[in-house]
Amino acid sequence: LRQTFLHREREVPVAVSIECLDAQGPPPLLDAARMHGQLMGSAMYTIGCAAWFADWVQDMRKHAPVNAFHLPSEEQHRRVGGDPNIRIWLGLWELAPDEALVIEAKPPRCDYWNFQLGNVWAESLDYQFRRVHINSGQAKLEPDGSFQLVVAHRDPGHPNWIDTAGHDHGTMCVRWVRADSHPEPRCRVVELSEPGKGWT
Repeated sequence: LRQTFLHREREVPVAVSIECLDAQGPPPLLDAARMHGQLMGSAMYTIGCAAWFADWVQDMRKHAPVNAFHLPSEEQHRRVGGDPNIRIWLGLWELAPDEALVIEAKPPRCDYWNFQLGNVWAESLDYQFRRVHINSGQAKLEPDGSFQLVVAHRDPGHPNWIDTAGHDHGTMCVRWVRADSHPEPRCRVVELSEPGKGWT
């Protein structure tokens, strides 16, 4: 299950319970003869998941340079289990200590959009304690309705700063949900020490 929040601090997470309706009494006792295979199956599942995501992220290098996005086809998105109501721009990012990645786009008409930083397995960075994502309910927009995000290792004083949470590279994505178009986010790397910082 995935729940989308506009304002996590004000919204209540969904409460979910799972119940087996056709259970007949307690589960059977553990079978020592089957334990080896069951444990190996669990280990192989974990290894397989890590390898699948690592391969997926490495494949991103074929579609766009670092610090830029590409838009997978709808078929590619479907094959990896993507929601057909979402189009997602994917990319890899890498920043030196004094660099910032400026991302700009004008959102389409849509139900929701967000930007998120991830690690090398495309897992979200620490969203509980760090601002590693931003969405359509949180971002400060420009007068024309566009947004400008600044990814950096330290707070540069920008209202849409995204924290790298101690990482110097990883994955990134922009999601448009039930959108009427899918504009490409533009990216550029600037020096944090530059006069004017390269952003508005």
